[in-house]
Amino acid sequence: MLRKILFGLLAVAALLSYAELKKAPDANTLWEIRQCADKDWDGGGRIYIKDKQDKGFAIGDDNPSNKVAHSKFWKVPVSAEYPWMCFQVTAATPFKGYRSWGIGLHEVRTLFGSSTNAETGIVAFNVFEGLPPIKAGNMKLWAYFYDFELDFSYIKMVKTPENYVFASSPAFAAKKSYGPGDRIKFTVVLKDPAEEVQLRLVNREYFWAVKLNGSDVVDLKPEDEAGRVWSAEKEVKTMTTSKTAYLNRNCVLMRVSVMGGELDVPLWGTIAYPFR
Repeated sequence: MLRKILFGLLAVAALLSYAELKKAPDANTLWEIRQCADKDWDGGGRIYIKDKQDKGFAIGDDNPSNKVAHSKFWKVPVSAEYPWMCFQVTAATPFKGYRSWGIGLHEVRTLFGSSTNAETGIVAFNVFEGLPPIKAGNMKLWAYFYDFELDFSYIKMVKTPENYVFASSPAFAAKKSYGPGDRIKFTVVLKDPAEEVQLRLVNREYFWAVKLNGSDVVDLKPEDEAGRVWSAEKEVKTMTTSKTAYLNRNCVLMRVSVMGGELDVPLWGTIAYPFR
């Protein structure tokens, strides 16, 4: 009997620890969340967290009132050595009316999200890029949801993602922005080889197309024989989107489609600098 009781207590303890934030589960990961519920988050309003057991968790909000909070928080460790926030969205359910959502860190006001629309896929973005150096410590993982529900398989912060896309330019360091006449390079790094990779630029507002030099499509070329690194460099002549949308920091999203490879969902990133 005593053995059964002890086994039961250990099983409960394992479940409880599984539902909590896992710190440093491996050398590349600062922390990871794969299962959680309302009790793990702080904040009011109508945001709810559904534990979906081995399928991850859902975050949602079904109250269109501006009189209630639409955010929840979870205190998490941060480190400049682990700048990449990664998560995978496996399902998106919109409710009626105006909708928006975002996941990020509250203290640096960095979110990945969108208005009205959402898609499944893998997101990886450098939360601290373009900001002053940060000190190791704690910040609030920030979930902002307004009439949306999204299913997540995980949220984590890592040194280097398995799959990611990033933009680079000498202008980023020189003036913390980019504009006409500057050169910008788009790079996709994949865990597994691919036969073709295509990148589209979209605005976080309604997922409107962002046209670079008249096109929202950037065709990438492989940098290595294995087909794991793909890139394209462009001189910026024009960058346009709907006149009601902005091209501020993290407002231009990069949506990557991989063909002939193991990655069968879209890969998402952001341009961390504003277009001026």
